[in-house]
Amino acid sequence: MNLKERIKLFISSLAITASEFEKRCGLGNGYVNNIRVSISDQKLEQISKAFPQLNPVWLKMGEGTMLIGEQNRSTASIGIPLVPIEALAGNGSGEFVIQNTDIEDRYIIPEFNKADFLIRVKGSSMYPKYSAGDILACMRVGKSKFIQWNKAYVIDTDQGVMVKRIIKAPDENKWILRSENKDYQDITINPDEDIHHISLVIGVIRFE
Repeated sequence: MNLKERIKLFISSLAITASEFEKRCGLGNGYVNNIRVSISDQKLEQISKAFPQLNPVWLKMGEGTMLIGEQNRSTASIGIPLVPIEALAGNGSGEFVIQNTDIEDRYIIPEFNKADFLIRVKGSSMYPKYSAGDILACMRVGKSKFIQWNKAYVIDTDQGVMVKRIIKAPDENKWILRSENKDYQDITINPDEDIHHISLVIGVIRFE
């Protein structure tokens, strides 16, 4: 795997575009696709400042692991775990367990001291409230019937894990899952039958 492939692998793990990566790092448009054999120390420093979790030795030389501290994740216990949204899919029990192997990193964020986990937004269904690449701080709710209507939740359903607002439906036994993006239609579900687990979104981290 060459340097360009390693950068693209890292970008893919963030679920963002190369253009977004370049923007965050202060790199020119098309920089990633134009990489040949190596990058300058200045560019490496820009990338490291934008993504401190990225191991610069791995990026430049291909040695070690992609993320700093990745080898010690199984014993790490401090900070809020950042996990892929797919890792939240449960088994219908109303609970999910975050495996150490799923944890991408951990962050200490005092403002989010009630958060149980962090996820990175994918897609555009919740735009403009949330953009692809935003990190959401989430608090587990389980299958509680107490819902804060019109709030954003991470919802594990039979159709997959999604981020939506939960809206009160005319039928008291149903919920409406609503996107911010008007191009996406509402989804009406029976929470007793279609939902395995929900978590309340309590905050967002956005990278400009």
